[in-house]
Amino acid sequence: MSVFSARHAAYAESVSNVTYETIRVQPGDSLWSLAEEYPIEGLSTQETSDMIRNVNHLEHGSLAAGAHLKVPTRS
Repeated sequence: MSVFSARHAAYAESVSNVTYETIRVQPGDSLWSLAEEYPIEGLSTQETSDMIRNVNHLEHGSLAAGAHLKVPTRS
């Protein structure tokens, strides 16, 4: 198994068990800060940030204060 396929398998396993909660974006929040606050075990902050962006169908990384986003449930 290549390093890429092993990493992809680990990513798929990490995201398959994720549950989400809805939060309200606060002034100063970013995808990166939310990924740090709501980490997914086994994923990097970048991967978690990408996942939050994808699950919320965001085309870019900027967030509007007051918006509602799905984020991984804190364990």
